[in-house]
This record gives sequence, C-alpha cells and structure tokens, in this order.
Amino acid sequence: MSIWEKESTEFKLQPLTDDMITKAEEMFGIKFPDAYLTILKEQNGGRILYNAFPSSMASAWGDAFIPVDHIKGIGLQNGILNNAYFLKEWDMPEGLILFSGDGHTWLAMDYRNTVANPSIVYVDNEAEQLAQVAESFDEFLNKLSIEESGAFEEDEDAVEEYSEQDLERFIQQNKFNELVMALMHLSYTDVDVKWFGERLQELSIHPSEFVRIEVARIVWGMTHQLENSTLNRLLAHFEKDPESDVQLFADLIKEKMNYPFEQLRQDVELSGMESFSYQGEIYHINEHSNLWHLSDYQTDLQSYSTVGDLLEYATINGKLLKEIWSQVKKV
Repeated sequence: MSIWEKESTEFKLQPLTDDMITKAEEMFGIKFPDAYLTILKEQNGGRILYNAFPSSMASAWGDAFIPVDHIKGIGLQNGILNNAYFLKEWDMPEGLILFSGDGHTWLAMDYRNTVANPSIVYVDNEAEQLAQVAESFDEFLNKLSIEESGAFEEDEDAVEEYSEQDLERFIQQNKFNELVMALMHLSYTDVDVKWFGERLQELSIHPSEFVRIEVARIVWGMTHQLENSTLNRLLAHFEKDPESDVQLFADLIKEKMNYPFEQLRQDVELSGMESFSYQGEIYHINEHSNLWHLSDYQTDLQSYSTVGDLLEYATINGKLLKEIWSQVKKV
C-alpha cells in the first residue's frame, strides 16, 4: 500500500533518479536507508496518509504521539538539500538529516556516528530535546499510524484551519504566537499573494523580533512568488533590522532575486539539478537517462546531450534562457 497522499502536491518534488540519489549521498557523505529510497522512487516527497508516530516520550503535542504528516524528498525547495540551512538556523547538531518538521520540531535521520543505517531521532528545539524514537527508517515507517484521539485532532485542526481572517484578527489583537502560527500555515497554502505580501510588509517592522525573523524566513521561502516591488520594500526593512538573522535572510533573498546565469551553470554542474521561476511558473534542470532536461512540474520540455547545450539552446516561450534570465528568480 502506498504511503503517499496522492491528491496533495505539497512537498512533492520532481521524480527521483539514480543520479540525484548519488549526488545527494556524495554531498552528505552518507548512504540513504533503502526504505527511504524505496518510497521516494514511488514519489519524491509529499504528504502522507498518516498523522502520528507512537512514542512514550513527551512531545510538544502530547505524551503518546509525535505528529508527522509529510516526508521530505531529495531536492531543494521543500526537500532535504536545504538541510544545512535549517541545522544552522535552529542550532541543531551536524550529522542530522531532517526529513519531516516545521522548525520547532523535527524528525531526522541521525548520521552523527555512522554513514549508513541511521537511527531516527525526534528534535524539539523549544524544549531543547533530542531523543531516538526508532532504530531505523524501516521501523519508523512500520510504526506510523493514524491517531484519532480528541486532543491530538484538536491540535492538528488548530494548525490546519488558520485563515486570512484569522491572521487579520491576530494582528489587530497583537497575539504574537497565534499570528506567527497563522503566517507559517498560510505560507504553505494557496493564499492571495498580493494580500499576503501586504501583511508581510506590515509585520516586517513588528516590535517582536520573533515575528520579524519569521516574516523574513517566509519571504525567503516565497521569493519566487512575490512581486519585485513588494520584495524591495521588504528588503528595505530587513536590511535595517537590528537582528542579524533578519539581515541574513535579506542577503539570501537578494541572492534569489539576482541569480547570475554563470552561477546557474556552476550549480547545475555541481548538484546535477536546479530550479527557478519565470513568469509565475517553476522550471527544473536535471540529468536523467543520460540526457539533460528542462522541465516544468510534470513534463520534460526539452532535452540535450550536455548541460552546456541545454544552457546554450534551451528556450521558454520561444526565448533563450540567457535572454530571459534577468526576469528569473531562484527557487
């Protein structure tokens, strides 16, 4: 039986290839668990048909279950290749590969003392808690369940049901924790981007540093969706912010907005894949079946024998990549 929730596209990445696996393992210096690769070859990340991993240890959500509704695949946006950034941002130990979580809490493969067959650990950054919950990824998969307890469902629903109106109300009532949770949730939904950008601008000068850091993080993740005029106004606030974390996100956002074509060549040759947005659409460059491909979410649009040929001759809407690159943002 498939583990994946087929109707959802959240966290779902481009199909996995053997070359992508090899390059990711070389980058991390590890071997992925067979059980992890098996499910990713069916679908490279996404939401799953379960909501809980049973555990006797106390978690942020209760005493009996750790919530888990997605597994990250191998890729950059919403994938495990952003691992180093999250370890640094949340001050977690090197050697963990985070495959499910939201920043405050994570599930991770623990490679601190091994290069293969990692155990699975639960990390609660707010409680400064890190503990093993499964001896292997295979055990983790086998113990996943659907929890129907009332308290657990209430907590889940509270996160799932934040709306644009909720965020407006939390801003007016100055409820810091609630508005941050609403921001996080809305950033992963089909939100009105123009409206959301205006709220982000409003909150980018909020008195709470916690709110401002979360706003900057969300803008970094949504750079390819926001208009340049909105991004420039946000950057003006971020660059003057006294918090170093906000300033760091400002630099990362500018890197996405001003992504040199030569840097694309270096990144693709190094990792074998890269993603970018153009006129609201996301495109991927990757290597599989001994060819280099330019693709959208589902379809290989053009294929070339070398990455050099692809970068030289590939087109979008009849225009060469080099011609449109000033309008492109890195995803």
